[in-house]
Amino acid sequence: MKETLLDDLNSMSFRLGKIKDVIQEVSIDLQVGNEGRAMLLLQGICNSIDDSIDDMVYLIGQTRDLFGLDYSHIAHGDRNVDKMIQDLKENLLQIIAALEQKDLVLLSDLLEYRLNPLLSSFQDITKVIVSKVSNN
Repeated sequence: MKETLLDDLNSMSFRLGKIKDVIQEVSIDLQVGNEGRAMLLLQGICNSIDDSIDDMVYLIGQTRDLFGLDYSHIAHGDRNVDKMIQDLKENLLQIIAALEQKDLVLLSDLLEYRLNPLLSSFQDITKVIVSKVSNN
């Protein structure tokens, strides 16, 4: 069970990296006026983003429950895991609002300056969690 969970966490971190790459492409396309390509890329990864975030939250919860990790003490910068999950939810709501309002400048900024750094933080936290579980 432990090895499977560790493999799943590492796989999720890899998927987040791939998503970040596409999000960066979308942001650049929006900045240079290639909205059509940006929207196609974004449509193409929406399910992957949704699935990966669901998996991430599930795996983080499973790891906490199975290994008794206290996420209030596992942090990236000034945010612990629970705060990061809350920030992620808030950012996704802002991205949805920007899409609904067709505010492509705001969308580009949210993707580049909020979502991508947050996904990077989750990748870093995943490494910390894997390390703590491995040492258990």
